[in-house]
Amino acid sequence: LNSRLGVVRADAGRVDDGGLMFTPASEIRMRAAKWLYALRIPLGMLTLLAGREGIGKSSITYDVISKITHGFLEGRFFGVPKSVGIVATEDAWAETIVPRLVAAKADLARVFRIEPKNSGKVKLPRDVEALRRLCRRHGVVMIVIDPLMSVIDSGTDTHKNAETRDKALDPLVKFAEEEQVAILALMHVTKSGRTDPLESIGGTKAFVEVARSIMYCLAEPDAEGGDGYLFTHPKCNIGPKQTSVRYRIQE
Repeated sequence: LNSRLGVVRADAGRVDDGGLMFTPASEIRMRAAKWLYALRIPLGMLTLLAGREGIGKSSITYDVISKITHGFLEGRFFGVPKSVGIVATEDAWAETIVPRLVAAKADLARVFRIEPKNSGKVKLPRDVEALRRLCRRHGVVMIVIDPLMSVIDSGTDTHKNAETRDKALDPLVKFAEEEQVAILALMHVTKSGRTDPLESIGGTKAFVEVARSIMYCLAEPDAEGGDGYLFTHPKCNIGPKQTSVRYRIQE
């Protein structure tokens, strides 16, 4: 600061002032982000995968899951097979999810279906502690939630920013950070026709704001035969956004 304002100096170490802690930045050690999927899916954070139905979000997700279970995914656990938990409320396991895992050549013994003991659905924040126990017991490094909206308690208004953060997203992100687990949540998009993919993600802006990385699937304009798609990376707060990848869906 200039001489008229004087010089601001921080006390060494942390200072406790009536319930608030003040820590000089000089006391905080920098660290690099840890990536489950290099520069796309960070550990300890929330990642979204968005896109309209029938565009390949699930196929991409199960390919990632397969690579994790065999240690083939480029990232922190490359060469070390790990486990994955799946919360899926729209697809049946026997008829849809397991066949997808088989097609992706996943190690089925390392993929866990997550569901309540009694009837109903997994809900946030109610079931966060149960997810924590699963991760610790079975070496789970990623929780897939498909779709994210389906696990948020019905008492939460997902069109209100603060309420969605406080009641659902913040507890989920805190759990991910404490356990160093990646959360990959699938999201449907609106039919608004907006050109910015982030603006098409449904619900409050809290979903886009809280997620540190967002991947997006969309139809490739003017693709030959009309069956070309793009796997894009429109947001990343902790690293460089990755280039888009063209793909096609093979039945």
